Amino acid sequence: MAYLRRSSRHELRFPVSLESPSKQGRVGVARNVSETGVLLGTPSRFDTGQRIRVRFRTSADGPHVELAGTVVRTGFDPSGEWLGRLIAVQFDRAVKMRRIRELCTAYAWW
Repeated sequence: MAYLRRSSRHELRFPVSLESPSKQGRVGVARNVSETGVLLGTPSRFDTGQRIRVRFRTSADGPHVELAGTVVRTGFDPSGEWLGRLIAVQFDRAVKMRRIRELCTAYAWW
């Protein structure tokens, strides 16, 4: 059976801050984002099912966007990057497509 995504992914790299009830002030880099979730590289360990808040700016001087979600998958990047611990986060609410377009414009060079 094929797995069908509800929204398309946009391959982007942009900085994020992360926190959970037990982990504050963590950092990461988004690898791709969609309206319903994000794949992040981070040096911090998060577990599947863990609640998390992801915070980022859609541009250097843009407003902060803060989204709550759940870690739905964890793994490691086989390339061995220093941010090689991967976590997939499903957002509680969808990101507006306008914000995704802002991210694509602001971080297309990354």
